[in-house]
Amino acid sequence: MADLTDIYNSRKDNGQTRQPRHAGALDKLNSILLAAPADQPYRFDGDKTERSVIGEFRNLKAYTDGSAGYVGKITGSDVIYRLSGLTKVAKSPGVIWRSHIKADAPDPDLYRLIEEDYKRIRDWVALGRYCTGYVCNDRNFSWWTTFPIDPLAVNESAHLLGLTNNSLHPYSIVLRCPVASLTRYNSIRVPTAIDAYRSPVFHTTRDSDKPKSGITVKLSKPGPLSEGVDEFVLKSVEVDKIDIMPVFISDRLNPYFDSDVDPDLWTLLYDYYKKF
Repeated sequence: MADLTDIYNSRKDNGQTRQPRHAGALDKLNSILLAAPADQPYRFDGDKTERSVIGEFRNLKAYTDGSAGYVGKITGSDVIYRLSGLTKVAKSPGVIWRSHIKADAPDPDLYRLIEEDYKRIRDWVALGRYCTGYVCNDRNFSWWTTFPIDPLAVNESAHLLGLTNNSLHPYSIVLRCPVASLTRYNSIRVPTAIDAYRSPVFHTTRDSDKPKSGITVKLSKPGPLSEGVDEFVLKSVEVDKIDIMPVFISDRLNPYFDSDVDPDLWTLLYDYYKKF
């Protein structure tokens, strides 16, 4: 049965062979990671160690800049979507909350505010109602797909996107953004092995194919895993382009995938990566 070390090594090998442009940066990240005290590559020995390792990652421009894959092309959809915990949006480095919003409020309070507006409007709610600025992660990009995430079947949607349950947050939102509103500034890119370096779940596209989008890993039990839907990384996306819908994610859903403690998932991922 595979473990996280097997997953990490498979992902590293796939990244270097399928995306050779990034092999040098992957080697440097690998050296940093292997020098850190950890029982397995994706599990650090305490928060202090994790912060220290990520701090060293940030010294590498290739890691900090992110979103340096091939230019992506969105086809077949007028809208792109993203599933995110409300906390991630609230703490996005580019978001500035409006004066009547307490950004440090407990997640249930922020969620309840959005949920009440959604129930009253009975439609998507403009994110700009609550904040200004732009949405991105701490590496200045975010993940999107043309797949219309279904709030009524959010567990199935999350697994199609390759998201494990331990990466989901109970108080979440679906974000949508019109494709027509995107500009060159948003820099639509095909995800790279560096973009997804800290995730055990990632389908590494082949540079030689000149892909126009990434591909998610569809999680399923008992398996086997298969290709999911398209995915893209975008540089900062302006808040005024985004609408949101609240979605509560229960931790009692089946099937349940946990990338930290699920050896069945590790084996499924290992078998999937071996096909590359």
